[in-house]
Amino acid sequence: MSSNIRLKKICQHCRQPFVAQKTTTRFCSHACASSNYKKRLKEQKVTKAILATKQQVLEQSEITVSGVQQTSVTSETN
Repeated sequence: MSSNIRLKKICQHCRQPFVAQKTTTRFCSHACASSNYKKRLKEQKVTKAILATKQQVLEQSEITVSGVQQTSVTSETN
């Protein structure tokens, strides 16, 4: 079953106008779709790395705070 629909759209990757044959088409070509997919994967990896770094910093600050509290408690008892 072929579609007779022709829609003017803008590619979500390269921002160039193109004629789509489906209402769900987002990209003008397979190359743009692949590039956008790779871009999204890279952004997800960067976001994941940033979150992991923030978590490590949080854990380090908690360790430091608990270490300071233990030291101050020990100092007070002596």
